[in-house]
Parts: sequence; structure tokens; C-alpha cells
Amino acid sequence: MFTLTRSDKNPILKPNPKIWWEAQATFNGCVIKDNERFHMLYRAFSETIVIEGKKLSLSTVGYASSPDATQFTGNRILI
Repeated sequence: MFTLTRSDKNPILKPNPKIWWEAQATFNGCVIKDNERFHMLYRAFSETIVIEGKKLSLSTVGYASSPDATQFTGNRILI
């Protein structure tokens, strides 16, 4: 049995308006620990764009890593 504690650094995962493919929303983060590094896969939504008169938003999977499970960096889109 283990105890989960909410981080005081919340939110750990939030949209980044400077990254086009995760500018609208980020959620469903799933974290695993590999040796001394934490790896997170998460779902992301892009800002809405208009293509041929239709409003579209890209939903994708992102990846980020962290040494401490609270400060994630290196956000990359997984295709």
C-alpha cells in the first residue's frame, strides 16, 4: 500500500500557448519512473484553426520528462 500526496506545484501539466499543438488543452497525464527519471505521456489539443471554412483542432499525444516528477520539460509531439 502507498499514499498519494497532491503536489504543491500544481498544476504539473498545463497548456503552453507557445507550443502550437498543446496551446488549447493538456490532460490525462500518465507518468512512469525509469531509474532516476520520470516520463509522462499526455493528451493535448491545439488551438482551433480554420481550413476550407471548417474549424479544426488537432488532438495528439505529447511526451515530457522530469528528474523530480514536478518540473517536466522537453515537451514533444508523438506521431
